[in-house]
Amino acid sequence: MKKLFLIIAAVCAVTVLDAQNRDALLSKISKAKEASQNEKKNTKASTWFALGQAYLEGYQAVKGDALVGASQDEMKLIMAGQKVESTEEVTLAGVNYIVEHYADKDLYYSGGRLECINVIKPIMNEDVLALAFEAYLKGVSLDAKSAKNKDVINALIKIHDGYTADAWTAYVLNDFDKSSSLFEKALPVFDNEIVGKKDTTSTYYAAAISNAAGKTDKAKELYKKCFEMGYDQEGNGHAAMAEILKSEGDLDGAKAVLNEGFQAFPSSQSILISLINLYIETKDDTSKILDLIHTAQANEPKNASLFYAEANVYKQLGDKEKAIELFNKSLEVNPDYVYGIYEVGNMYYNDAIEIQTAMDALDVNDVKGYNELRDKFDATLKQCIPPFEKAFEVAKADEIKKAIAQQLKQVFFIFRNESDEYKSSYEKYQTYLGE
Repeated sequence: MKKLFLIIAAVCAVTVLDAQNRDALLSKISKAKEASQNEKKNTKASTWFALGQAYLEGYQAVKGDALVGASQDEMKLIMAGQKVESTEEVTLAGVNYIVEHYADKDLYYSGGRLECINVIKPIMNEDVLALAFEAYLKGVSLDAKSAKNKDVINALIKIHDGYTADAWTAYVLNDFDKSSSLFEKALPVFDNEIVGKKDTTSTYYAAAISNAAGKTDKAKELYKKCFEMGYDQEGNGHAAMAEILKSEGDLDGAKAVLNEGFQAFPSSQSILISLINLYIETKDDTSKILDLIHTAQANEPKNASLFYAEANVYKQLGDKEKAIELFNKSLEVNPDYVYGIYEVGNMYYNDAIEIQTAMDALDVNDVKGYNELRDKFDATLKQCIPPFEKAFEVAKADEIKKAIAQQLKQVFFIFRNESDEYKSSYEKYQTYLGE
C-alpha cells in the first residue's frame, strides 16, 4: 500500500512540459539572466543562486518525473499526463530495447525497466547544466557567510546526477565521445571547495569510454587520475592502460604499469593474465612474475589471494598439478577463502566438459573410443565433487553458494542412478536451490 501511495503521489506531481510550461520556464530563465546582468543586482549572491536554480529547473522539467529503474507499469502511472507518440523495438550493442517516443524525449526500456532517458527537445540549445554550475559558483563567491552552502551542495548533486545520467544515455546510444565528455563534465561539479569530493567512478568511466572511442591520449590521462586517487576497479584500469601502451609499442611502460597494478591488486585476474602474456610475448622470464608474488607472500603470508594469484600463473602456464596445489594452499592459509578451492573444482569440471566435447566429435560407430572417453569423463567429473562441496561449505555469500549448488546439482544429476548417496546429494542441492 505504501509503495502504491508513493507512485500515486508521483503521478500527481507530474509536470507536462507543454508549450505554456516551456514558455514560463524560459521566461523565468530570461528574467534571472537579466537580473544577473543588472549592476545593482549582480553583486548579490541570491541573484546568482536564482539564476542557477532557473537553469536547473529548466533542465529537470523536460525529464519530468521519469524514474530510471522503474518498471514499465510504474512508468505508465508516472507518465500518465504525457502522450506516447509511438513505440518501437531497437537493438543497440546486442541489447534489445523498447523505446517510447514522447514529444520531447525517448524512454528506453530493457528487461521491463527504464534504462535511460534521451531528451530530444531540451529547454535550451545550450549546456544548461554548465550554466547552472557556473551561476551557483558565482553565487558562492559572493556569499561571504556561506549561508546557502547546504542548498548549493544539494543543487550541485542534482547537476552532477544530470551529467552522469546523460552520460549513461549517450553510452547506451553508442555515442562514446559524448558519453566520455559528459562524465568528464561531472568531475568538477564535485571536485571543488563546496562539495570537496573526488568523483572516482565518473573518472574511471570517462577513461574506459574514451578508450572504447579510440581516444587513447585522453584515456591515459584519465586512467592516471584514477591511479592517483587509488581507484581502479580491481586492476582493470591498469590492465587497460597497459594494453594502450602495448599498442603504442611501449612494452617497458606496459610492464611498469602492470607491475604497479599487481602491487595494488595482486589477485586481479586481468592484470595477472596481461602480465603473463606480456612476459611470454617479449620472451622475458615468467619467473619474474613469480618473484613478485613470492615477495608479496613474504610480506603477507596470511594473504590467501596471493597464493590464488600464484596458482593462476601456473594454470596459465599449463601446470595444472602445481596450480591445484596452490589453489588448495589458499584455503589452508585462510579457511574462509572460497575462491581457491572453488577453482580446483572448476578446473576438473572444465576438463570434463572438454572430454565431453571430444566424445561428441567421435564417429558414431566408434563405440570403443566413446566408452574409453566416457570412463575418463566420469572419473574426471567426480573429481570436482569434493572441492565443490568444500567450497559450498566455506562460501558465505548467497550468490556464490547458489552458483556452486547449481554445478553440484548438475554433476549429481548425471550420477544419481549410480548410488543412493549420489541420488541423495542431487536432491539436497535441488532442494537448496528451490528454497
